[in-house]
Amino acid sequence: MLTLPLFARFDREVGNNDARAIATFVEGVRALAADAAASDSTWITDALLPGFFWLLGRYPFGRVEACSDDIARTLHPLRPLVVYLDGDIAHLFDRATAERGAAWGERMVAAIQRWELPYYPDTPPRDLDDVIRFFGWLKRQTLALLARWPEGALILDAARAPTDSLADCVLDHLDKEMFDEDAQPRAPQ
Repeated sequence: MLTLPLFARFDREVGNNDARAIATFVEGVRALAADAAASDSTWITDALLPGFFWLLGRYPFGRVEACSDDIARTLHPLRPLVVYLDGDIAHLFDRATAERGAAWGERMVAAIQRWELPYYPDTPPRDLDDVIRFFGWLKRQTLALLARWPEGALILDAARAPTDSLADCVLDHLDKEMFDEDAQPRAPQ
């Protein structure tokens, strides 16, 4: 998605904490939604949608909340399925580091340390423990925002289930939706 012009611009703007980033993001979501509505395809995106990871802490919560509401309204006619992979953050970070190597973990911590987070209520991330705490805060804020979405989210425990089983849960949910027009993802708890 970051190769699409509006999302590429968003990526540059959010990296600089540019105030225009949220408007660019919403514009990109609207363009993507229009393209998706005009197609006969199922579209799968990554964590860039709904984008909370990149917005929370950098911008006032009220602006992020308004952005969330706007993109939820934009995407609602498409009946989006938001899949949220939940779990113990420290465990998931350790698992990712074990799978990808120690250098990956160090790069992640270094990257987060460079972020300007004027709206993060705790001390800026300086080490792995701070990054884990920041991710915990992101998780709580994200779940609160997703609770406002009409479709809610399908929340899966990524710490306890192998990746194949998570994919099976998503496919099972999609199969059920094909046969039950009223089926909706469960709301965050």
